[in-house]
Amino acid sequence: MEISKIISLARTLSYTNSTQFTDNTAIDFLNVVKDDFHTALVTAVWEDFSYDSWTDDNIAGKWEYVY
Repeated sequence: MEISKIISLARTLSYTNSTQFTDNTAIDFLNVVKDDFHTALVTAVWEDFSYDSWTDDNIAGKWEYVY
């Protein structure tokens, strides 16, 4: 599912619009959910699905993963 469709569905289910729930706010929420989901998945199945990782930003220490 595309990010725009996920955001649109979230707005529909929460009875909000793009003024009340902006794209930037929605993406912030999606990032939190993504991180929580990944942690729960790895914990539940005892498998590291993000085996292919690299440093995206050495200064900030930001990591990226391939799913």
